[in-house]
Amino acid sequence: MKRDLSKFIQLGILLSTVAFIFESCESQTSLEKLAEDSKDEAVVFVVERSSNEARLYAFSTRLLEATVDVSVSGYNLICSPSSKVVRGLSSGLSDPIVSIRSLANTQDFKFDYSRSWHVGSRSRKLSSKTKPHVLDRLPFDSHQEYKVSQGAFGPTHLRNSSTENSVDFDMPIGSLVCAAQSGVVIGFREDSAVGGVDDRFDSCANYIAVKHDDGTYAAYYHLKRHGVLVPIGRRVSDGDAIALSGNTGNAGGPHLHFEVFQYDSSGKSHSLPIQFKTSIGIVTPKTGMVMHN
Repeated sequence: MKRDLSKFIQLGILLSTVAFIFESCESQTSLEKLAEDSKDEAVVFVVERSSNEARLYAFSTRLLEATVDVSVSGYNLICSPSSKVVRGLSSGLSDPIVSIRSLANTQDFKFDYSRSWHVGSRSRKLSSKTKPHVLDRLPFDSHQEYKVSQGAFGPTHLRNSSTENSVDFDMPIGSLVCAAQSGVVIGFREDSAVGGVDDRFDSCANYIAVKHDDGTYAAYYHLKRHGVLVPIGRRVSDGDAIALSGNTGNAGGPHLHFEVFQYDSSGKSHSLPIQFKTSIGIVTPKTGMVMHN
């Protein structure tokens, strides 16, 4: 009887373990699907193909500026201008990113391609990576003050990464986000409702990007769903309300992630050190500081 009971208990433990593993796998699969379904698809890649030629385009309806990185592979083909291209968006059907033709002018050619993209254009001249970029104000309402939850080189702003000089401000969902410097809104996303601490949510954040007159870009991340307040192409002045803060994307809680950056000629992102003009002078944001304009 004791043996039967022992076997019964062992069977119960085994079934519970299997059920836990199944639920965990199912949960992981659900997370992966959620992340994939919420991935930012601001740039759409389109292939137009005929019998012996194909043309690859990149278009966007919500980015004025973007840089695409395309690599083509296959056999019996020739690519123009190259099989590896880094450039801006297609301006129309007469402006493909890559044209692919059969090497022997036959129908027997196959190809595949990998692609990536980022907001903004490559810069001919980069700003200093050591001299701080001084912004005209903090990126929030003048009547508010917020704590810096993470400054440059913080736990998720790793040194030598594309976000090394970023700043995070603890901000309740729905707080006003204001332009830190004058410029033109070149793109945004506001349709995501997905957020949480998971690397798979890296491409699920809502954001707005502003190009400054000096060629640098500012990005404001983790915005509230439907929280963008200005259209693409709008020129904004420093202090203008442009968005509402939120908790979308890879985020451990409601906050605003702010960064200033440029891209070099190869398309690599360079995070710039930043300071803000405030009522008490020019201030470098550091973790733990409570800041106000």
